[in-house]
Amino acid sequence: MPRGQVARALILSILLLSWVAAQQISGSITGTVKDSQQASILGAKVVLLSQQQGTTREVSTGTDGSFVLTQLQPGTYNLTVEAAGFKKFEQKDVKIFASDRLTLPEIVLSVGSLNETVTVEASAVQIQTASAERSGVLTNRQVLEVGLLSRSLFDLTRTLPGVITGNSTSGLGVGSINANGNRNNQNNYTLDGVTNMDTGSNGGSLASTNIDMIAEMKVITNSQPAEFGRASGAQIQVVTKGGGKDFHGTGYFFHRHEDLNANTWRNNIDGRARPFYRYNYAGFNIGGPAYIPGKLNRNKDKFFFFVGMEWQNQLIPQSLQNVTVPTALERQGDFSQTHDSAGFSPNVTILDPLNNRTQFPGNKIPTSRINQDGYKILNWYPQANALGKDPSYNYQTYASNQYPRREEVYRGDYNINDKWKTYARYIRNADETKMQYGQWNASYNMPLGPMSFGAPGWSFVANVTTVINPTLTNEFVYGSSRNDLHIYPVTDA
Repeated sequence: MPRGQVARALILSILLLSWVAAQQISGSITGTVKDSQQASILGAKVVLLSQQQGTTREVSTGTDGSFVLTQLQPGTYNLTVEAAGFKKFEQKDVKIFASDRLTLPEIVLSVGSLNETVTVEASAVQIQTASAERSGVLTNRQVLEVGLLSRSLFDLTRTLPGVITGNSTSGLGVGSINANGNRNNQNNYTLDGVTNMDTGSNGGSLASTNIDMIAEMKVITNSQPAEFGRASGAQIQVVTKGGGKDFHGTGYFFHRHEDLNANTWRNNIDGRARPFYRYNYAGFNIGGPAYIPGKLNRNKDKFFFFVGMEWQNQLIPQSLQNVTVPTALERQGDFSQTHDSAGFSPNVTILDPLNNRTQFPGNKIPTSRINQDGYKILNWYPQANALGKDPSYNYQTYASNQYPRREEVYRGDYNINDKWKTYARYIRNADETKMQYGQWNASYNMPLGPMSFGAPGWSFVANVTTVINPTLTNEFVYGSSRNDLHIYPVTDA
């Protein structure tokens, strides 16, 4: 490609970035290396090893013995420090969460030879000193081991201090969270650093992912850094899983059924059966090195992949609807037994507009006076099924919404060399609900005709991290998320 075209493409890419709202999910590690006399050690080699992918980053300490490693993807690392005349220092299981600014305790090297190693297997809880933020982190292990009624990752926020949530058996949304007294429409939700909020309502997300597809979730509840300037509520950062040097996979099936639940006391008294309440979730995910033995990615340290899919078939019960419909007598024009909601009968008077508004004899409309089109309209309404239970209604309905969904995630990581790393991730959702009582802007209190409400969405992000020199790195993030809301009738009836 000619240089002019390359330059124009680069300028266009930079301009496009102004339309993308994103924050970095990468973190950093800083520390200081000294000897036992508290003298700073210049030129000590600091190496950081990713436990997941086996890649390394290397820096040297400055004149004050300090070092900094920036643009680190969330994960678990091993840190080693070497200097001539001192024993090698190794600290295992250094954890970096989304946008962490981690300061390690002072590293003190002991006099000795480099073939001797001082290993720190565990350390005290590391305190966030680089910023004033208050946050909670849910790791992949916690995400998978905490028992959940639903498969919504937002249900996990119940475990964090300062967070109050709504109550739902079908899973919480981002708009159900109140953090430290902030409004639930002031939250912000990012996927791999790219905003995923539906700003039309400020209470929903554009694309969704389930708990088996995420590596961690971090919720900043107060004193957010300046990069989170869009909303004043909780800042929810979700990091998706990526492949590593070893293969890992999961297959699962979750099942819920109304026969496994007890009926409610009210239903038992009224003789109503349990409503359809069925959740069937099936899915899998697999990740690891992408390689061809002897030809591509031989050492399994360059290309990595992660793929996950989940199918959800649900019947979600709706609240009991108590309404009044035309009785069999009323459909024939006989209102002699018609009563009001207090049960007083007869107190509804039917007047004849063609006879000086006098009452029809016996409060009955002659069959010859009833319009045939009116009969057809009456047939749209169901027959009464709760006569005599309560004078305020004669019909009860307890229909369940049909809610099939599919979630897909695809991610690829490529470690080009020690200075260049990149990854791309794509999420796609199929989301369509057959709503028995209509949608919020066209609702009704009986199942006259189901409406289909769809909210399919997708999210894409690409990340390139470049180590320019030991003290300068650059992270390029491009992403976009979108959903499509639509409503249409399921049938032509």
